[in-house]
Amino acid sequence: MNHLEIEYKTLLDKEEYQSLLPLFTDTELVVQTNHYIDTPDQLIRKEKMALRVRTFTNQAELTLKVPETVGHFEYNQTLSQKETQAILLHQQFPDGEIKDLIVSKGISIECEVGGIGGEEDGVTSMGELADPAECATIANLGVDFLAAGIGNIHGKYPADWAGLNFDRLGEIQESTNGKPLVLHGGSGIPAEQVAKAISLGVSKINVNTELQLEFAAATRKYIEAGKDLEGKGYDPRKLLKPGADAIQAKVVAMMEQFGSAGKA
Repeated sequence: MNHLEIEYKTLLDKEEYQSLLPLFTDTELVVQTNHYIDTPDQLIRKEKMALRVRTFTNQAELTLKVPETVGHFEYNQTLSQKETQAILLHQQFPDGEIKDLIVSKGISIECEVGGIGGEEDGVTSMGELADPAECATIANLGVDFLAAGIGNIHGKYPADWAGLNFDRLGEIQESTNGKPLVLHGGSGIPAEQVAKAISLGVSKINVNTELQLEFAAATRKYIEAGKDLEGKGYDPRKLLKPGADAIQAKVVAMMEQFGSAGKA
């Protein structure tokens, strides 16, 4: 049910919460879990909207809150268990009014098919190759980007890593009719493999671990050199600057490597 919501909230501490409980002894308690969703650059928040999956014991609901002059207009969509898992694990949104509204705001939708190895956001996968037929099905839903498992891993790659599976990537590219593909786990993949992946349709590469390692190394070097003990070297603005500079330099180098420099 869609409706206009004008909401007032009060944050309670534990003592206040316990003192109010006796007033609701004749009310059945309901346990719910809220999962808030946004893009990496928080486009939904910047639009002053909120996208949420709310799960109960035996049901779930997708909600989009859109700001009005007063309050928020709330769009709600009942989810099946399969749809809920598809959203939370693979960012696959079911067709409906909420998906249409998100797209109308210029917010891109990226779906993940096949488990990417490693751990991210509390979700762990052993890694699997995405099924080209499933990729085609998801691509036809109208998503903007498709992230497919092709042997890539979140986090550091082990020494015995077999590399990207280009045969499977080629099959996925063909089955999705040129849908822009995303390479998760881009940290530490050899440059020649990244270049080949780009030639086979990868247009977005996610890099996180490699930047974190650059930041850690630069910060460690600053501290081990004792610079945090010189003058006001302990000031966070000075202490963290080498790490921030290292990230910036690495991003510039990667943009050159990926061939994306000057194309924004």
